[in-house]
Amino acid sequence: LAFTGAGLSAALGYPLWGRLIARMDERLASLIAAGRRPVPPKYHAKLASIGDELWRADVLRAHLEEEDYRSFLAEQFAARAGGPTDAQRALLGIGCRHYLTTNYDRSLEEALLAHERVAGSLQVVDWRDDAGLGRFFCALSGGAGDTYLVHVHGRIDQPDGCVLTERDYVARYVRNDETSRKLFAIFLTQPVLFVGFSMTDPELGYLLRGARASLRDAEPRHFAIMPADGTTDEELV
Repeated sequence: LAFTGAGLSAALGYPLWGRLIARMDERLASLIAAGRRPVPPKYHAKLASIGDELWRADVLRAHLEEEDYRSFLAEQFAARAGGPTDAQRALLGIGCRHYLTTNYDRSLEEALLAHERVAGSLQVVDWRDDAGLGRFFCALSGGAGDTYLVHVHGRIDQPDGCVLTERDYVARYVRNDETSRKLFAIFLTQPVLFVGFSMTDPELGYLLRGARASLRDAEPRHFAIMPADGTTDEELV
């Protein structure tokens, strides 16, 4: 399975997670300057010093208010021209059976639809779609069949399901452990290739460590393609 993050579609102009939070802050600053949000400048400036980015995103979202927040997300993840990217083509060339993503945009879906091998069999599923997710899990044990693209953290056309802030993570991973149990099952039984991740997501890291501990001395079954700025090919080998 391929598991993709924001780095896979960044070449199209979609923001990485840290840049997305910075743009949320910029949007709030513009609303304050326009007199549309009664937030004291000193309070807004203090937000930048918050070390917990998830909690900071939650505070920014609260001050943006829901209508502006949804408008902001729609703007940031609107369709972009220029795909598929080289990274997406390379990933599709590997020939993974199925794809999971934490991205909200549709660029990977469009790349898959343009790919000869999967164009006629692609099933796109939101993680909250129990029936669709059930079919995906059944497909994991099968051979040939439909290719699934599963949006683990939501899709931009359903912004209420996008996992971005502290409250979103709590709702998806803490109040109910169903997501954690299903992802743990995937990591325990399927080889997974991570692409476009910094591998710093706390929830995914916790689940991967748990899967590794459960497998004990088994050979590594998960892999990640990571950036190597300033490193030569010889050094990587």
